This record gives sequence, C-alpha cells and structure tokens, in this order.
Amino acid sequence: MGPAIAAMMAEHTSASVTIYPYLRDDLPSARLSSANRIVEGYYSNAGPGHVRIHAVVQDLGTVRNVDSMDVSAGVRDGLAAAVEDLARNLDSRTRPFGTKSSKAIQSWGESLTATDPATRAQALERAIHDDPNFGEAYAELATLYTSMHDEARAQDVLRRAADRSPQFTDLERARVDLVAGTIHDNTSERREALTALSRLVSTDAQTLRSLGQLEVESRRFSSAVYVLKNAAAIEPENPALLNDLGYAEAYNGNLDGAVSTLERYQKLEPSQANPLDSLGEVNYFAGNFKEAEKYFLQVHAGNPAFQGGVALVKAASARFLAGDRDGAAKLFAQFETLRRGANDPLIDIRKAQWLWATGDPARAEAAARVATQSGNTEVVAYALCHLSLWALDRGDRTQAAALASQAGTTARSPRIQSLAALCATAAGLPAPAGLGANLRDVGRGYASLYAKQPAEAAPLFKQVYEKSSPASDGEFRTLYAWALEQAGNHDAARPLLERYYFPIGSSDESLLSSQTFPHFVALRRALISK
Repeated sequence: MGPAIAAMMAEHTSASVTIYPYLRDDLPSARLSSANRIVEGYYSNAGPGHVRIHAVVQDLGTVRNVDSMDVSAGVRDGLAAAVEDLARNLDSRTRPFGTKSSKAIQSWGESLTATDPATRAQALERAIHDDPNFGEAYAELATLYTSMHDEARAQDVLRRAADRSPQFTDLERARVDLVAGTIHDNTSERREALTALSRLVSTDAQTLRSLGQLEVESRRFSSAVYVLKNAAAIEPENPALLNDLGYAEAYNGNLDGAVSTLERYQKLEPSQANPLDSLGEVNYFAGNFKEAEKYFLQVHAGNPAFQGGVALVKAASARFLAGDRDGAAKLFAQFETLRRGANDPLIDIRKAQWLWATGDPARAEAAARVATQSGNTEVVAYALCHLSLWALDRGDRTQAAALASQAGTTARSPRIQSLAALCATAAGLPAPAGLGANLRDVGRGYASLYAKQPAEAAPLFKQVYEKSSPASDGEFRTLYAWALEQAGNHDAARPLLERYYFPIGSSDESLLSSQTFPHFVALRRALISK
C-alpha cells in the first residue's frame, strides 16, 4: 500500500499554493529530483481495523529531518482518513481524495504495483466496482486500455465515467476529461481539461507545460508564451521547459525573448549541443542568419555527430540566405563528405535536395538520377518522387505522372508508397484508395495549383497547414501562401512567409520542403522584401 499512500498524499496536497508534490519510487531518485524536501515513512496495523502511519520530513539542502508525524485511524474511516490527517500536517489547504472506500483504495493500490497490463486493468476494474464514483480509477483505466490498443474498452470506460461524472471531485473530472480529449483527438476538449487542471493545481508545472505545448500546436503563440512563462516561474531550472518557452517566443515573433530564455537553458546544460542548436534555429527563423550560422558551427565543432551532422546543413542554409552562395556550397560539401564517410544511402538525394533548394535544378536532377542507380529500391523510389515533383515545376505533367507511377511500383515501404501516391495525385492522376487525408489534400492542392486553379488549391493547403506542427510547417505554409498569391490575395499570404524554414532537415522527409523552398524565397522577395 506504500505507493497508494504516496499517491493519496500527492492528491491531498495538490490543493496547496506552496507545495507541488513529486512522486518518486525510491529515496535516491527523490534526492536527485528538483524537490527541496521529501516525506518518507511507513505504515502498520495498530490492532484490528486500525492503521498507523509514521513519517518524517527531510530538508534536502541540509539533509536533516525537520518534522515528524504520526497519525492513525479506526475501523470506520480506515486508511483514507489517516492519509488525509497526514496531509494536513504538511498544509492545512488540502482537497479530498476521490474515494474513502478502503476496498477501492486497496484495489487501486494493487494496480499501482502491478507490472502486467492485464493485471493492472483487473485491479482498476475492482476499484471501480468497490466505489463506482472513484474518478481516478476511470481515468487510469481508460488510459491503460488505450495503451493496450483496446479502443472499445477505453470508450466503454469513458461512457461509464460520464454517467458518474457529477460525483467525481473537480480534479478527477478534469483528468477524465483530459483522457477523453486525448483519446478523441479533440484539441478543444484537451485545452479545456488542461486549463481546468492548471487552475485546480496551480503549482503543477507539467500541466502548464502540456497546456503551453497545446497552445503552440494550435498556433496560439501569445497564449503559449503566457502559460509557459508561468510554468517556468514554478520550475525555473527545467531545461526542457525553457526550450519550449524559447521556441514559443520565437513563433510569437519575439527574438529577444527567445534568445534570453534559451541562454538560460544553455547555462543549465553548457556541455550539450541542443541549447546551441535551439539558439541557432530561433535566430534563423527570424532572418538573423549570421548569428544563426555562428551557433550551428559551434554545435558542429562541439559534436560533429549531433543529428547526423545536420548542423552543417543548417549553417549552409543560413549562409545561403545571407547571400554567400559559394560559402554555403562549401559548408554543404563538408556535410556531404561526412555523410559519405558514414555510408549514408540517402546522400545523393540530400545533395539533390540541396541543389534544387538553392536554385541549381539541372545539377539537382543529375544528382537525383545518380540516386536512381542505387541498388536500394527505396532510395530509387524516393529519388523518382523528387524527379516527379520537379517535372511539375518545369510544367511537364506527363513526365511527372510517369515518374510518380514508376516510383509507386518500385517502392516497397508504405511510407515511400504514400509519397509516390502524393506525387501521382499532384500530377493529376486519381488519388489512390488508402492515401491519408493530409497527403491526398496536398496532392490535390498541387494538381489544382499547377492547373492554374489557385482558388481550389488554397483551401486544401490551408487544411493541411492548420493541422501541421509549427516546428515543421514550412512547406505547407509556402504552398498555402503560393496559392493565395496566385489567387491575388497578397495580404493573407504575407504572414505565412515571415518565418524562415530549413530546406533540408535532420530526417529524410525533405521531399516537399526542398521542392517548395525556392518558391518560398521568391514569394518572400516579391511580397515582403523591399
């Protein structure tokens, strides 16, 4: 029952405005956390129907015990009352736990220690049977069934929870709502639940961080900054949280705020590459290319293997946009040498992507055709996808369709087959059955755009853009802006072009970003640059 008592204590004290409870499995991990005090103790039976708990509070700064507590409860109230009394010793402001049933607590406690998912599920079902109004058990059980890929049972748990929801505590209701919103993939439900949780547990930085991340994904950047700043005030030395806040500031157009936040992150982890990489990216997004290149080169100097050496490509991109084409080519050549030394099967495609993105289509197509001679069928199919989209850019839909069809028959993996299907749809062929909605919309948008029907392309690209993550939406922003510009709606297109993006990223999924990048540069020059 030890884990159950600890979890109950956390629930009771979560109402405090001065305490944020962390749960840890053992004393060493507790001492390594960011907590400043720990509570440890033991419980024992004090006669028939009685329980006694002894606990001490230790200050981790001085490693001294600063308080001790003894509580007990009789047969009528049992463990629930004893733990609540213990919590009140820490802070008079507590909230009730979701059940007072000793049987339900015992079953729930067994679920916390079970290692087998089926055993955990059985224990949680018993807890719900013992107290049908125990909301926490419903939230945990629905989450567990989802992790077991048993959607039917997860939905059944949510239906049962909905019937009992008025009897749940406010905290339990918000947790169940968050689980429901996650399972239903409903952003509004998740936002409402996270907002409720952040108000109920004002010291919970993780809930605030989750809400901030959701606001970023929803492109509510100003709100994201506000929420993440509140989270960082609670956990000012949380590197991941500072990284999130830095990017939110950058997306919100505040480069100074982004840099200041990420410099705090760098001080916390001075030997890591990621803070420097983040500083490079937020400067790049804002068009501060010389500063961005400086950080990317520092990343590479300190850790050449970081993300496969992609810091060199980022530095090359920054130098290219700063106007030094030859210098950019030299940096990319260093990357090419690095990746050929690592036997990267995609290096010829990466080279082709770079050449296309930087305005050298003839050499790009030559490099892609080298890749089609590879013995790796997936590399061949992926190269054919590039050649298909590039044929569209030249206005040759017939060749684009033929290359896309060839890619589709060559590819073996579902991923490359889907990209080939996208290219076929873009070339005007019917969208194949089974093609995902996003890729289908992108393909149809391309087809409309190249058919000089931008008014039809714009809403398709808009849907895909709005579903994409701000961290990787450059190609979709560009396609949407391109369609708007072709339709004559320049004012709507301009905001989509404000933030720069990388033509080649750290993955091999740079088909669209490298193809659209020259259009981004041209559109920005026409609509924004003086």
